Amino acid sequence: MNEELRKWNMQLFADDDPEPEEPEQESEEQEEKEPEKLSLTQAELDEMIKKAKAKDRASFRNQLEKQLKAERPR
Repeated sequence: MNEELRKWNMQLFADDDPEPEEPEQESEEQEEKEPEKLSLTQAELDEMIKKAKAKDRASFRNQLEKQLKAERPR
């Protein structure tokens, strides 16, 4: 197999980046771009979950009703 690759003149695992990355500058930029953390109370979080569950249940119920209507004999 190595002989075949030599015939093709391929470079294996080559990594020719024209511009090397500078990790120090990127880390400083990332720190500046971090969004502020949101602080929610437990009550607010519970309300958000309650609304999401209600929405999912309504969607699922509508989907089941459509399936039942389609499957009912006429």
